[in-house]
Amino acid sequence: MDDIWKHAAVDTPFGKIPTLNFEVNGDLLQGCSRLYWFTGDPKYLDWAIRLGDYYLLGDHHPTRDLDDLRLSDHGCEVVNGLSELYVAVSHVRPAKKAAYR
Repeated sequence: MDDIWKHAAVDTPFGKIPTLNFEVNGDLLQGCSRLYWFTGDPKYLDWAIRLGDYYLLGDHHPTRDLDDLRLSDHGCEVVNGLSELYVAVSHVRPAKKAAYR
């Protein structure tokens, strides 16, 4: 995970992210949220928040800004990842929880 983020090349208003691929970003959201809980290392939560901000605070909101939201196959990875991120920030970053609400 660290190497993926070390080479993140996509500029966003929230910082660099590794890709614009919806499914991969969902996988990264899930992985970073889980790694935060497993390790307690805030860098994983920070990376998940960077992706969360890209989708929830920018102009890439899955239900407001996309033409369609696929929940079949692997299209739901971002929804799952954002849900896991929301649980994490609900516990440790209440200001971010409020921003995402």
